[in-house]
Amino acid sequence: MAAASGLSDVTSALLSRDSVDPNVQTVSKRDTALHLAIAGRHLEVIAAILKRFRETEGYNRPDLDLKNSSDQSPLSLALSRGLLEIGTDLLKGET
Repeated sequence: MAAASGLSDVTSALLSRDSVDPNVQTVSKRDTALHLAIAGRHLEVIAAILKRFRETEGYNRPDLDLKNSSDQSPLSLALSRGLLEIGTDLLKGET
């Protein structure tokens, strides 16, 4: 997955397509692209996903509240990894 590998250009290109659902979750741990980007500390990928969030409404808008199988939202995952600035960005994106 592009987000897990830190491929911000590929992630941005995929997110720009209407046919791509940014909220698809992995089968094993139910992580979204945002969870994977946060886990890998891929700041440019996180920025691309948050940009898509700010620019989109409806079906193709990333859901910043989806939880993975560990019951972690992207915000709680970012905070548990010490990514306080990303946590702040996520809070700003949700308002």
